[in-house]
Amino acid sequence: MGMINFARCLLHKSMEYNVFDTNSNNESTVHIQRWSTRLYILALGLAIIILLSCTTSQLSLNQTEIENPSLSIYLDLYKQHKNINCLCTKISSLYKDIVQLSASYHQICSSEFVSEKWINALFDPNQTSSRYAADFRATASSQFQILQALCQLSISAVENGLETFYNTELISGQLLSKDLFEAELEASILAFQKITASTFWQDLTLVRSLIFGNQLMPAIETAFTIIVRSDIPGVIRSQPGVNINIFRQFNGSDCMCTDFASCNMPAGFYDIETFDTSCGIFDEVQLPAREYITGWYTGCWPSETLLLSTLEIFYNQTAWNNIFAYINSSTTVAFTVLDESQDSNFSQSTNIEVLTRQLFIKSWTKELNYTSYFDQCQPKNCVFDINQRASSLYIITSLLGLYGGLSITLLFVTPHIVTFIMKKSRTRQADQIAQQPDTVELPRSHRESIKKLWELFVNLNIFKSQTKNTVADRKHQKWSTRLYIILLALATLFLSLYTWLIIHSQTIEIKNPSLLRVTYLQSITTELECPCTKLSVSYEDLIDLQPDYHQVCSSDFVTPKWIAGLGKVASLSIESLYYADFRYSGPIFQLLKSMCDLANDTLNNALFVFGQTKLVSAALLEPNLFAEQLESAIAQFKLTAPNSLLRLLQLTRNITYMNQFLSGSYANFYIQYSSVQEYAQINTTLGIYGSSSTLPNGTTQSCSCANDIQCGRMAALYTGPSGARVIIFIVPGFYSRCYPVESLLPSTLECFYSNHSCLDMMYNVTNDSIFIQVTPLDASKPSRFMINTTINELLGELFIESWSTTLSYPSYFAQCQPAYCSYIVNTQKNALEVFTIVAGLIGGLSVAFRIMVPYVVLGFIKLLEQYHSSHDNSTLEQRKYAKNNTLVNLYEEFRY
Repeated sequence: MGMINFARCLLHKSMEYNVFDTNSNNESTVHIQRWSTRLYILALGLAIIILLSCTTSQLSLNQTEIENPSLSIYLDLYKQHKNINCLCTKISSLYKDIVQLSASYHQICSSEFVSEKWINALFDPNQTSSRYAADFRATASSQFQILQALCQLSISAVENGLETFYNTELISGQLLSKDLFEAELEASILAFQKITASTFWQDLTLVRSLIFGNQLMPAIETAFTIIVRSDIPGVIRSQPGVNINIFRQFNGSDCMCTDFASCNMPAGFYDIETFDTSCGIFDEVQLPAREYITGWYTGCWPSETLLLSTLEIFYNQTAWNNIFAYINSSTTVAFTVLDESQDSNFSQSTNIEVLTRQLFIKSWTKELNYTSYFDQCQPKNCVFDINQRASSLYIITSLLGLYGGLSITLLFVTPHIVTFIMKKSRTRQADQIAQQPDTVELPRSHRESIKKLWELFVNLNIFKSQTKNTVADRKHQKWSTRLYIILLALATLFLSLYTWLIIHSQTIEIKNPSLLRVTYLQSITTELECPCTKLSVSYEDLIDLQPDYHQVCSSDFVTPKWIAGLGKVASLSIESLYYADFRYSGPIFQLLKSMCDLANDTLNNALFVFGQTKLVSAALLEPNLFAEQLESAIAQFKLTAPNSLLRLLQLTRNITYMNQFLSGSYANFYIQYSSVQEYAQINTTLGIYGSSSTLPNGTTQSCSCANDIQCGRMAALYTGPSGARVIIFIVPGFYSRCYPVESLLPSTLECFYSNHSCLDMMYNVTNDSIFIQVTPLDASKPSRFMINTTINELLGELFIESWSTTLSYPSYFAQCQPAYCSYIVNTQKNALEVFTIVAGLIGGLSVAFRIMVPYVVLGFIKLLEQYHSSHDNSTLEQRKYAKNNTLVNLYEEFRY
């Protein structure tokens, strides 16, 4: 029974509870006040429940920070939170501190076959020089010296490259995850390996091209043979000369050493000597070997045929024993064949060119040290985001912040809502609305509305109390209510105006912005900041550079059709051609082809290196600045790209000239001889040219290849017998100098353009069809080069006519990966923000005013009472005067 009575009592209390109680005896008024109370409690409860539900159920992304994390803590956190970010104290780390590389080389480079012992065993001072050129014993000593040098140079190139690589820095503003760290280093290692190998091969190719282009004569006479003709033994009957060696293939075709550096035939052991051959023609059909060496070749230059050869014979002990028997060396030292189990990455039939291109490296061993990188980075803190529900403190703070403003708003709104609803329901029952409460009656006219509002304001009492219910107390409470409303209204007005009018700087942050959004923001503000999560981006991801080469590099003038055609014309000429005749210029055009190929290889290598260069930016660059920086880098690249080729070319030219190597073109020397009945002595003397310049006195200035690298004359076509040569046509813009490369570089291509009759004229004077079988260069094709531009100038530009350049800002944006973008705007708050802020503040102010105002009013009354008591003994006249005194009147008003 007790619980039932308690429930009944509680229900009765709740039904009679009245927040809006004015001590009115009007039943209708009390009825409306109670329904207003219920609506107020219901609305306030629902609002609190909704706010509480939203706040507690909503997941918010909260940032958690870990100070001075250790590596183990970071790795554990990374497993759980892939979005963890740790700013590096030191943003750069030297590769030597975080990676170690070591190369394992092909066993040939550490075998006995590149030792001095083996090389010496191959050379017989009494027989090697007289061996048939295709004989293994004639060339093997030179070839294995070259193989030894290639191994040593490869190892040196790797060591020098590693030194540079180790001094490279890994730049990262944020700590890279272990996976990303390994991926970055793997890419850098791969780039280093490719750059080192390609640079080595490029340099080697240039040297080989100049050896062939300059027609440098091997002393073992594999490319050229000095011929002395004699009808009577011991008596020279004609001027000694230089024969171009020819290697005749099984199919009957001839390969001339001035046309192709790669002329070759299988190496073997022959029973004949060089003296038994026919003027430098090596015919593998007519003169077969007693035994061939599988995979080994000989030809014009030992270096070229070495690269064509394989090492398979050196894995076979039985075959090797046969070879060693033919060598017939005086050495008694045994040589161990190669172990086929050691070179699993290469087949036995892999040629030496492939090995050289790979620097003889069969494998790399690498060790990536993430611990050292972590220590180098030294992250002070790590931040990661986690989804969390709101904390109890946050929920309570949010509820308290909105309770005051919401409560005040509902206190004013709910009575009017209830009154409005009830009035609508009683519109047909006029007798029930004859008497309405003053505080909630709706106005019927503007004047009546004002009167009702004033009565409401005058009679409203929100400070009523059951213990203080005298007339004076209620009057004080009403004055407190008026002051409270005035203060609250003024505070609301001033706070609203202040909040709305004040201009404030607001930082707007956008998480994971898209490129489209960033592009738009960049168009409306210059204050946009988007920190990059990846500080450095490779140029290869941002730039696409495509060169367009000069037409000569794809013309007939660099094809075998023209090069071999000139050689064939010279060899089949009825009369013996002068060595300076233009028809002997096949090697020069072969050199031109090599220069085109080298320019292409140099540029490809330079583009690869350029692509590995990093664009470092802590924050996303706006498109114009991005383009400016990359265009500046591209311009610098274009200036420096030819430098490595030009430096090595100049060095090789100088070495060739200073060493006075003999050219098979017979351009920088001639042979003087003296003879007696018993023998002939051949001496080489550096050639002397007559300069085309004429001195003021009419004489011709002479020069010598011994002391002037530019010594030479204009190229021409000659006729007539030796000693009576006559120039029949001078080739415009083309030179003949001591070496083919010196002839090529100062020459121009003007003779070979379609608007020039040069080729037709050469055909007319020689009747050689080769001059009209080629397609001339197109003079109408747009070009930034003049037709009289020298080859040296073209080479200095790598034969590049133009560039096609594409910059990819979207790719840069994707690589930068900004986690957020922020910008500052000066703005005013909108109506919703003003309402939210004011509502939150008014709640607190209303509580303060409710506490403070009654005391202020009471204090003011006390002051008035003190003032009034000090005038109790005044005269009647003074009392009459006091009636007009404001303070007295106020006192009377407050008192009564």
